[in-house]
Amino acid sequence: MCGIAGLIRFDGGPIASELTAMSELIAHRGPDQASIWSTEGHGHTVGLAHRRLSIRDLSENGRQPLASHSGRSMLVYNGELYNETALIHDLQKASDFQMRSRCDSEVLLAAVEQFGPSYIDRFNGIFAFALYDRETGETILARDPIGIKPLYIWKSRSGSAIAFASEVKAFLGIPAFGRAIDTVSLSTFLTQGYVGPSRSLMQDVTSLAPGQVLRISPAGQISNIGTLAPRWFSDSIHAFDPDELKAQFEAAVMRQRVSDVPLAVWQSGGIDSSLVNAACSTPRPRSLIFASDVGDFDESSDASLVAAHLKSEAVVASFHDDEEPAETFSSVVWHMDGELADSSALAVKKLSAATKPHATVVLSGDGADELFGGYATYGATRLASRLAPFIPQAPSQWMARQLLAKNNTASMRYPAMELAGRFLHGLPLGPHAHAEWRRYGMPWDLRDIASSEMRDVIDDGARAYYAAIDTGRGRSSSADPASWGQDADLSYYLPGDMLMKVDRMSMAHGLEVRVPFLDIEFIKYTSHIAGSLRLPNGKRTKPVLRDLAVSYALPAAITERQKTGFNVPLAHRLRTDYRSVIIDLLVREDYVSPYLNPNAVRRLVSEHLSGKTNRAYLLWTLMTFAQWRRHLER
Repeated sequence: MCGIAGLIRFDGGPIASELTAMSELIAHRGPDQASIWSTEGHGHTVGLAHRRLSIRDLSENGRQPLASHSGRSMLVYNGELYNETALIHDLQKASDFQMRSRCDSEVLLAAVEQFGPSYIDRFNGIFAFALYDRETGETILARDPIGIKPLYIWKSRSGSAIAFASEVKAFLGIPAFGRAIDTVSLSTFLTQGYVGPSRSLMQDVTSLAPGQVLRISPAGQISNIGTLAPRWFSDSIHAFDPDELKAQFEAAVMRQRVSDVPLAVWQSGGIDSSLVNAACSTPRPRSLIFASDVGDFDESSDASLVAAHLKSEAVVASFHDDEEPAETFSSVVWHMDGELADSSALAVKKLSAATKPHATVVLSGDGADELFGGYATYGATRLASRLAPFIPQAPSQWMARQLLAKNNTASMRYPAMELAGRFLHGLPLGPHAHAEWRRYGMPWDLRDIASSEMRDVIDDGARAYYAAIDTGRGRSSSADPASWGQDADLSYYLPGDMLMKVDRMSMAHGLEVRVPFLDIEFIKYTSHIAGSLRLPNGKRTKPVLRDLAVSYALPAAITERQKTGFNVPLAHRLRTDYRSVIIDLLVREDYVSPYLNPNAVRRLVSEHLSGKTNRAYLLWTLMTFAQWRRHLER
């Protein structure tokens, strides 16, 4: 896994120093090699930069930017292809292609040059890449259909330059890059804790959407030339053969084990990571386990049980009060580019740091909950859809606000007042309640803290996007409401939050994370499983995966365990070891103006720290924004 960057200038200006600065800002993504290539022609100057994390063919053959066999194309690539054997077969049928290395980058480059960008749809893997065609002067940018690997693009307002990179912070190396905040994206960020998989918090920056393929013309026009979005659910749905499901899953895990460096499994106490671990053939990889010092958040006992059952060597990473919380928080926000306020990034950061001495590649269970219906909100959405016509919105909202104001618990994972308040808040919205239950900032709190500049854009952007996904998929009014939330999570929440968090925190430590549940071939197979099996009525979530776990003879404590999530005790942390950080960022200093009212923000801080109420999610989001503003000022 690697970091990539590129810069195209149309005004004749030099690019070497700016490209070097961009590369340095993402050096953590590729600690093993760094290279830059540039050329002039077609009315512009273009340069590509690459930071390599060596995984396959550790020799110099894997160095990038990589030239094609013909010399026509240059590539910078961040990712991994799992079906390269099939791609090589296609290439050899069409030409005299012969491998010069054992790197999948060579295969990807040859395939796009030989067959064109439409062939990218054949790739099974995780990737973001830029390919420059020296004959035409065109640049192709592409991102994998799940959105596992990131790629951002910036175009100067004058039209004199275009840049692209794995992370937004790379653009800080360009003097012409404006550091202004996009207020619409900020509104969405405050609402849901992230900006979404195709946007950025910064003005003039967007993210390639999952599966998007862009062409940059020699004159700088940017056009969308393809979408590789997966078909999550097939029109032809049916029952399935459990043995075939098991074989398909094991094949996906086997494909993703390919590596020339040590590999491990992130083992929680849940079903998903346990299945990944169980499906690994010998030699059994190490199990990296996360342990919390707050009882309700600790899964290490169950995780260790799985590792012992599978005879996998266990390594436990303990999460405890940070000795340097300000430094830790600053690092997390820096690596997230200030665009994600998911506090579980703290846990992923610690787990990544603990993993690196033992492995450079790790397998994760991410994606299983979204694909197989692991969240309780799916069933709750069905209930909301039935009850919504009988629930008046104003009284329900009033009651929700009262309950949430009374929630002051700091040590429980799911406080009763929190659950009840959030349920009542979303209940009148019926099938769109799911988006409201994912809120970080409640609407009344956002209205209270918004400045006059922000009031016009403080809206229900998160819910509106989820609704757009529903209508965009052409669902009928009779479609299962739970499947609406599931589709939105797969297309929006998963790449916008979960996968982004894992990518940034793992790459901050030179670690590659792979996700077998999101293997394209596995998704194609599972898309035919009937929705009634994926999202059955009743309390037993993920029955397909639970039955699969039973087939591996995993302990009953695991196969029947309820979903808990990879959380940290955020409310507790803010009142203890992170107390000084929140006071520094949101009380002593003002990094939220002119977008938010600093005095209103301070009132929220006071209410939380005094124990009057729990506003941890929103406060962590505000802290993230403030810390990013501090980074931008440096």
